[in-house]
Amino acid sequence: MAALVYGVFSFLGFAVLLPIEAYSIFIAPSLEAANVTHGAGLLRISGFLANYWWVLVPPAQLLLTWYMTAQVGRCWAHICTAPSNSSFKPKWKDPHKLG
Repeated sequence: MAALVYGVFSFLGFAVLLPIEAYSIFIAPSLEAANVTHGAGLLRISGFLANYWWVLVPPAQLLLTWYMTAQVGRCWAHICTAPSNSSFKPKWKDPHKLG
C-alpha cells in the first residue's frame, strides 16, 4: 500500500507541479515584461508551494493514504477471491459434434 500511495502522490505532484513550474519559469517572465498580469495567483501559489512544500507533504500523504486504503479496501474481497475453475477451460466447440 505504501508503494501505491507513493506512486500516486508522485504522479499527482508531477502532473500538477511540473506545468506550474514550467509556466512560472518560461511564460510568466515574458508576460510580466509585456505588463500583462495573467496568472499572478498561480505564481503566488507556486511560490507558496516552493517555500512550504515540507509542511504540506505529511498531511497530503496521510489524506492520500486514507483515501487509497478506503478505495482498495472496498474491492479487496473481490481481489482476493480465487477465480472459478471454469474460467481457465477453453470454450471452443467440439468438431466431432454436429450442431
